[in-house]
Amino acid sequence: MPSYEYRQLVPQRSEKAVNKPFADLFHSLTPDRSLLAHDCRLGWCDQKELQLPAILSRAGAVVHYPGSGAEGWAKAASQVLELKHALKSKFQPLAVVNRLDLGHWDGTQVRDAELRFVYGPQGGANLTVIVEFVFKPMSWEQFRNFAYDWRRLSLKECDADKFGGCVATLTRWQLAKSFDLVRVRVNFDLNNDKRWSMAQWVFQNAELKRTKLDDQMSPTCMDPNCQQILEAWKAATAQGARRAPMTATEELASYNLLLEPGGKLPSVGMAQPAKACGPGAVRARNILSLQQCTHCHSGETNTKFTHISNRGPGQTAATLSEFLVGNEMAASLDSLSSGTAAYVAQVKVWRSEPKPGGGCTVPASKPIERRFHDLGRRRLFLASVLVADRVWPSKTTLYWMDQYAPDFSH
Repeated sequence: MPSYEYRQLVPQRSEKAVNKPFADLFHSLTPDRSLLAHDCRLGWCDQKELQLPAILSRAGAVVHYPGSGAEGWAKAASQVLELKHALKSKFQPLAVVNRLDLGHWDGTQVRDAELRFVYGPQGGANLTVIVEFVFKPMSWEQFRNFAYDWRRLSLKECDADKFGGCVATLTRWQLAKSFDLVRVRVNFDLNNDKRWSMAQWVFQNAELKRTKLDDQMSPTCMDPNCQQILEAWKAATAQGARRAPMTATEELASYNLLLEPGGKLPSVGMAQPAKACGPGAVRARNILSLQQCTHCHSGETNTKFTHISNRGPGQTAATLSEFLVGNEMAASLDSLSSGTAAYVAQVKVWRSEPKPGGGCTVPASKPIERRFHDLGRRRLFLASVLVADRVWPSKTTLYWMDQYAPDFSH
């Protein structure tokens, strides 16, 4: 059995270790319906209310933005020179994404759950627009009802030609709720030279403004070993480091590709700083590496930047990264727990090792293996909510929600 990493992967919890209601709910969830709808053959992509202009208009409406949210964003985004021409394209829906797993219980309410929509220009250009609706704090009962909305998409009543209508109904119900803010994030490599750039705007308090892409980037690693890495990170920032580590021979730079677009992507994951390689440092490094978009979207997860890629001509479904789907999207509970290559993505990344007498090896001397299946993790999270009490979460429910919550940023 593999030694799973805290939170980023599916914890070991085989069917023998869970109750039957949980296992039944888990297996009742179809990942590409109840977690991330991305295949247009299911009939949802032509729904008018799911098109980008409609969703952007809704984004403006929920925060009382004056005028058309779609027109306001198009005008603001066209001020980014590289995007001016691309935004004239007609955009196609790529995915509707359940991000209830970002929600966390604060003792009285669930905060920070999201509903997301992903789009790309027709023709297959390397550009995606992600619209992220962040729900206002909600009661446990409402959060659980949202979970059942998503589960319904896996049931027979939403099979075949009914699925598109079911997705439209779900989004209509959930978009009628209240939101703290709506982000509009753009990823683009329009020159096809592997130099990705990013930009973000936020609808909030009747305004639309461009913001830094760091609103979700505060490190949340509770492991005490994280502090060593964060101190090295802070020191590098003070020295003006702004370039992502390109190879394993470089020490940790304080860079998020978010802060300075245009850098090439590293291919081997995040190197460890020379002063952070003690016991437990690998786990700390693994957590923090996924909190840097530079690494989560490149060598750390063996991803070519986008986890949901634009559809090209003739394609009916957006391509999903191995980080999301592993090697089998609908892996069983026991298959996920076994962690074999047949079901989960396996990525080799580099680390530093302790040297005799202290310090760490630089460059890193050998790879470590990471294992990912993020839709499997989200499926476990959703099942944990579905099986819970309707009115109030138990300590057991909160424990498993925490175990299945993400440690990465977005």
